[in-house]
Amino acid sequence: MNDTRNAGSGYWTRRAMLLAVGSGVLLGSVVSVTSLVYGQRGAEPGALVLENDHVIVRRYLLQPGLVTGMHTHARDYLRVILRGGTVEITALNGAKRTETVGTGDVAWRSKEAHDTRNIGGGPIEGLVIEIK
Repeated sequence: MNDTRNAGSGYWTRRAMLLAVGSGVLLGSVVSVTSLVYGQRGAEPGALVLENDHVIVRRYLLQPGLVTGMHTHARDYLRVILRGGTVEITALNGAKRTETVGTGDVAWRSKEAHDTRNIGGGPIEGLVIEIK
C-alpha cells in the first residue's frame, strides 16, 4: 500500500506516538527484567505488576545463585510461589534460615527486612501481594 497521508492527518503523529510507546514498553521491559533478577537495595525487589488504592503486587524471578539484596517489606504480605526452590533468607540482624518453597505454596508473612538468595538449582518465581 502506498501511503500518501500528509502530516496534517495525524498519521505521523500516531506513528511517532506508537514508536515512543513501543520504545517505552521495551525500556520498561528491560527495567522490569533487571528488577526481577537483581532487586534493589532498600526497596522491595521485583517488577511492579499492579498498584491501586487497595493492593500492591510484585512479581519476582530469582535465578540460581542470585540474591535480592537487603530490602524491606513495609506491610504484611501474601507470598505466592509460581515456581519453587530453595532459598537462604538473611534477616537484618544477620540470622540465616533455609526454606524450601514449593510451586503453588501460599503463605502470609509479617512485614520484615531481609535478603533472599536462591541456593537451589533452578529459578524461583513468585508474587508478593500487599494489602494497603
